[in-house]
Amino acid sequence: MLKKTTKLKIILNIAIIILASLPFVIASEDYFIPLYQDLPYKVQLSNASWSQEVNQNYNPIQGNWSVEDNWISPKCLSFGASSVNDWFSLNIGRPLYNYQNYINNRSEQGSNPRELEIVYYYRSNLLGIYGEYFGYYQMVPSFEEKDRVTHEKIPRNPEGYLQILTNPPANLVDYDDPNFGNSPFSYTIEPDEYLIDYSYKPIQVNSLNFKRAIDKYGIIVGSFLTFKRIIRCHPLNPGGYDPVP
Repeated sequence: MLKKTTKLKIILNIAIIILASLPFVIASEDYFIPLYQDLPYKVQLSNASWSQEVNQNYNPIQGNWSVEDNWISPKCLSFGASSVNDWFSLNIGRPLYNYQNYINNRSEQGSNPRELEIVYYYRSNLLGIYGEYFGYYQMVPSFEEKDRVTHEKIPRNPEGYLQILTNPPANLVDYDDPNFGNSPFSYTIEPDEYLIDYSYKPIQVNSLNFKRAIDKYGIIVGSFLTFKRIIRCHPLNPGGYDPVP
């Protein structure tokens, strides 16, 4: 049996852990933005039966889609950008409309991620090779990765989507999806459905990560980690989440 003093120590340690965690739990609530819980759910997972239908009926330009269930399409930036637009719509009372999800044909609500992708691809193609590797509308190099479901190139620059949200095209009407020879989808962009009256401010992520690295590891190790991160910033890097370790 445990002695009374040992039991007391255990109880005190548990109490300390709980009390220490309370400020973090309370503070973490500050990171939830208003109406976050009301954002419509969007799914990036493939659907085998839909992929089969695409291959049989719609002649995908990039080759047949992968016929697998629940494969994740890595074009998450378009889904994130559409959710940003949904959040603004909820805050200003703008209605959210229904659309069919390009990846799985689900009926979903809000801004259509594929509509944003179409504009991103179009603007990147206008710039040729420069657009693919530099500027707002960069792509992940094809030899590194393609969309595992649709085999398309993957947009990689969040700022490209911010450009689209704040400066949408005014002439996209009944535009067929360019990845289909026989398209089941067409798109029309109404500029007032996006953030045409807004602007955005880029955040210097390298500077912010440098501060975090210094705070966590000190000046020597922090500087080394920041240098490693900076030399990874080049067009051939596939990108992705890159926090301070």
